[in-house]
Amino acid sequence: MLFFCLTITFLLLAVGKWGLLFVMDGANIYLFVTADFSKNDTIGKTGGGLGVVTALVAYYCGLSELLTDDDVFTIPVGKYPPKSA
Repeated sequence: MLFFCLTITFLLLAVGKWGLLFVMDGANIYLFVTADFSKNDTIGKTGGGLGVVTALVAYYCGLSELLTDDDVFTIPVGKYPPKSA
């Protein structure tokens, strides 16, 4: 989840900055750089917002690894308890 968010963040920031266009033709991916003279920063702002979300996801992942079962406060990490036989 973290690396997916990070990849999409960088993709949106690159598209917002340089006007990149990705085209898929079968198994080939082509990258075109287009000039964006419209001064529309919506895509760049979306990438920045997703960057904040990515930072929060990274903080959550790091905090969940730092906290142990012995601590007073723990957060869920998505691991299921082992099944009892």
